[in-house]
Amino acid sequence: MAAIIGIFIVLNLSVIVLLIHIYRKQSALIQRCTYPVKATVVGIKEDHHSSSSAGSSSYIDYIEQVHYVCGIEEYTVNGRRSKRKSNLGAVGSIVEIKVNPSNYSEYVAPGEDQNLIWILFGIGMFIFVDVILLLILILCLVFG
Repeated sequence: MAAIIGIFIVLNLSVIVLLIHIYRKQSALIQRCTYPVKATVVGIKEDHHSSSSAGSSSYIDYIEQVHYVCGIEEYTVNGRRSKRKSNLGAVGSIVEIKVNPSNYSEYVAPGEDQNLIWILFGIGMFIFVDVILLLILILCLVFG
């Protein structure tokens, strides 16, 4: 029993390290991308996903394709992502993205800073589970 709990603790710690890495990378991108730019929604792309489990379910993510110009360069990139097409801008609408003033190809789509909250929530949940597992492990070792 103790070995199984120990394995789960190690797995959870590795997920925590991965989430912290993702958080730091996304946070650094948001800090670099400070220059607001008007971008035009030029299309909505569908990203199909399916489950490989026996109950095989599938779903679609919708991704804005946005076009913007900085200096003499033009860029067409992925914008916001949503499960509902109605949450995204209509083709031809204007959205504001933020780009890195030193590298115009680096950008942050609207709402991406909200992802940081979910990453922090995930880190907190995995830490909570690790604490509970550690307490169970201690109880197993003490009371055998």
